[in-house]
Amino acid sequence: MTPKSESEPSKLEFMTPTQQEMKMDMVTLIKCRTLMDADMIVSQLDSAGIPAFIPDQFLMQNIGFNVNTYGYVRIQVSPKDFEAAKEFLLAPAQDARPNSC
Repeated sequence: MTPKSESEPSKLEFMTPTQQEMKMDMVTLIKCRTLMDADMIVSQLDSAGIPAFIPDQFLMQNIGFNVNTYGYVRIQVSPKDFEAAKEFLLAPAQDARPNSC
């Protein structure tokens, strides 16, 4: 993947959690098309000290032959980390940080 240029808009589509969802243990930050994309973003968040979780990981590993079955892989974070994770992923890329899901 190539680094995001400053003029290129982000391709990440962040979720907008409701107030009720923000009271839960985990909220969905982003939905990715593939497990590999989700795993790369989780690794980037982890490197920034933001714990992230892929609840669909094992399901997608089992049905990886048919990606269209569910259509997406969720990345979840703690509600308290939601804004920090979003800001981190939207920041101008200083490296080859993934910029699409």
